[in-house]
Amino acid sequence: MVINKNNYIKFFIDTLIYTTEKQSLNITSILNNKLHRKNNTLNVIKDNK
Repeated sequence: MVINKNNYIKFFIDTLIYTTEKQSLNITSILNNKLHRKNNTLNVIKDNK
């Protein structure tokens, strides 16, 4: 396989985009999980009263 500069740069940029997308997905899912936990805790507190 011949690696020319343009292919290498394109590959690099694609990889960069892919990893940033994955990370942002992870961050949103982490935030959502925290929100769910918080809501669950609040509901449990309400139920116990």
